[in-house]
Amino acid sequence: DVTRIFPMAVDIGCHAGQLGQELKASQKIGALVQADFSHAMAHAAQANGCATFVADEETLPLAPQSLDLVLSN
Repeated sequence: DVTRIFPMAVDIGCHAGQLGQELKASQKIGALVQADFSHAMAHAAQANGCATFVADEETLPLAPQSLDLVLSN
């Protein structure tokens, strides 16, 4: 639905990485990092090849103004 390209995006609460798979297929996201509070979900999301980490969405270890798009499904 979006025609713009986003160089850097984060998927917060990525679960098993389903949204990340769709985003990679769209070719509108340059780099995608995925975060989930659950170790098991973050581990499952790594299968789609995106950088994935475990974090509380209230305290993400990301620099201010370092993202072009923030998603949470």
